[in-house]
Amino acid sequence: MALNRKLKRWGKRLARALNRNRHILLPEWRTVTDLPHGPGIAMTVEEQEVWFSSPDADLHPTPEAAVCLLAPWCVHHNLNLRLVGKLPAPAFLANVHSATTLMGSWWGHRPVTYQTDGPLDLPSPASPPTLEGDTGLFFSGGVDSFYSLVQNPDIRVILFVVGFDIPLANRAAWEARIRCYREVAHARGITLVTVFTNLRERFLNGMSWSQHHGCALTAVAHSLGTLASRWLISASFFPGFIMPWGTHPDLDWRWGSDSTSFQHFGIDRWRGEKLAAMADEDFVHRNLHVCYANPDGSGDCGKCEKCVRTRLTYHCEIPGRRCSQMPDSPPLLQAIDGIDRLPNHALVLVWEHFCQFLPAGDPLSVAVEQLLKRSRAGLR
Repeated sequence: MALNRKLKRWGKRLARALNRNRHILLPEWRTVTDLPHGPGIAMTVEEQEVWFSSPDADLHPTPEAAVCLLAPWCVHHNLNLRLVGKLPAPAFLANVHSATTLMGSWWGHRPVTYQTDGPLDLPSPASPPTLEGDTGLFFSGGVDSFYSLVQNPDIRVILFVVGFDIPLANRAAWEARIRCYREVAHARGITLVTVFTNLRERFLNGMSWSQHHGCALTAVAHSLGTLASRWLISASFFPGFIMPWGTHPDLDWRWGSDSTSFQHFGIDRWRGEKLAAMADEDFVHRNLHVCYANPDGSGDCGKCEKCVRTRLTYHCEIPGRRCSQMPDSPPLLQAIDGIDRLPNHALVLVWEHFCQFLPAGDPLSVAVEQLLKRSRAGLR
């Protein structure tokens, strides 16, 4: 028995030693001119080619973009990240290490481990300084994105990434979105940049998108060089409820460098409050999209939970206004009844918020209460 215990301990020590030496060399980007949607950059990671391309802007092979992608990927695959040659700034590497440390505290994994030929002294993580230059916004066409756009008149660039929420293969959908977003950019007198990538379907396949979409966004921004020095990431959550997520006010800034910073914006308001603040912005209501259910991208479906929630928000917060992309069918009451149940506690909180706007006994109020009752029972 004693010998067996010793062998087991030695086996564990050997496994730890072997794992400490397993690594992947940080790949170098290649400039590529023959990608499907314009020139761009590509790198190969364990026989998988990952690429970004854009018809609108130059993409630069920056090591920061590669580190933002590879650090979480290495953690997921239990590999160290080996850095050779000219290294990114120690402050940037420290911040990325702190990003993976925070993510590990949420999701139960270790932080990234860097391997270098010489000593690597990392400073304490610190938010990058305020940078001069243009401001950019990651733009998905939803309420949070539009609110960030309206509230920040210094935004000069909106960035739409095809291959994240909308697959590359769904050409009709992303072409429809690009047409809409061009109108948005024209209305604001700013630039729309579209970037195409196979990152989600190839490189991040098998990894949680809800946990890793933030590092994917920041990698794209780092590859855009000096197009913008400050990037806004719109908040997904609201006061009183914020959960571990791939974009988060405590996480986003940690992907920044001395030339590119990231700021989480809009966490101080509920989505309904954001929509109410944009009541007089006609271009918002013409171009707002909240779901991807229609395969041809021709507006919202009107009946998924997110669409019904948006319709009810319009009804409660800005009555008389409507979203041009949102169908009125099925009727709102029928649409609420058509939702089986809410999948998580965050959405229960959102729907509870509607109760303060709806008179007791109103058919919509009754429908909301019934939905909440069904959902609470399912979440116990």
